Amino acid sequence: MGALRLIERLFLLGALVVLTAQTSRILYVKFLQPRVSLLDDFDKPAVEPAGSVRELRPLYEEARWRINEREAEASGKPEHLRQALRELYASDYAREAQLRQTILDREQTEARVQALRTLWMWGLGMLAVGLVLIGVGAAWFGFALLAAGFFQMAWWSSGGLSFMREAEPLLDARLLYSSVTLALLLLIWGAAALLESHRGQRLSPASPEE
Repeated sequence: MGALRLIERLFLLGALVVLTAQTSRILYVKFLQPRVSLLDDFDKPAVEPAGSVRELRPLYEEARWRINEREAEASGKPEHLRQALRELYASDYAREAQLRQTILDREQTEARVQALRTLWMWGLGMLAVGLVLIGVGAAWFGFALLAAGFFQMAWWSSGGLSFMREAEPLLDARLLYSSVTLALLLLIWGAAALLESHRGQRLSPASPEE
């Protein structure tokens, strides 16, 4: 059991270092990373429509209907007239393109958040099974599952080493799951230290009476 305890301590220490650095990086990106650029004075800020993908659907349907109307109006006309109509209704085409890209971006973000949530929960399940196995005496196999569960939870909530800013819902999800993983690590570490202390007190010989 001595070798297992050494491996456990090394793992817990390594996981603590990784999760602390990971959570600190996410906090920096979310709250401290500068968002102002010199080019902001020259670029026209894009006003992104608010709402979920489902709420954006009627807006896109309306924008798409306008484009279909413009295309039907230009149908059968010479190319130069069709081009003139596109320039005349450029704002409608720009609105449709903006809504399309916004929907695609948000669908991708929602898919990534869902994947993060699912894979993190899978890691949590492995961790729970590992704790049960440790409790019933299968220490090595249980620790292997516990370590794999923590690795899964930390990996999918990390976002890698990049400092590029991600979409807010994904960044919020990473911060939440990374913080919960760190809290679980500290909780399990504290509980293990407490149990080991109690076990040592029970096994230690009683002091002789004077």
